[in-house]
Amino acid sequence: MFFLERHSWTGYFYLAMGIFLLIFYIFYTEKQYLTIKNGILTKNDMFLSKSIPLRDIKKIKYFAGDYTLITDHKKLTIETDPIDKNSLETFKAILNELDAEMKVIKPN
Repeated sequence: MFFLERHSWTGYFYLAMGIFLLIFYIFYTEKQYLTIKNGILTKNDMFLSKSIPLRDIKKIKYFAGDYTLITDHKKLTIETDPIDKNSLETFKAILNELDAEMKVIKPN
């Protein structure tokens, strides 16, 4: 019988981890980390995606390479490490434009 014999389970563990990492790689090469479509910013994750409308952003914080976008009801943290350099420049330009609009609407 299969379970009565002694097997090395480490081989099965490495096989499972390899399959998981392959699925992880395929997911992140097919799906972008961040997308902006119809004024909605979406942070795509393997298990849970988070969206936030750009017009609802009230505050933008930057700390240690991460952006935190805050609305009245949500908070979305975006890590900049996985973002392509050219896409990051575009993203920063969009955030600077939003920040400028917030200062016009709500002067300090």
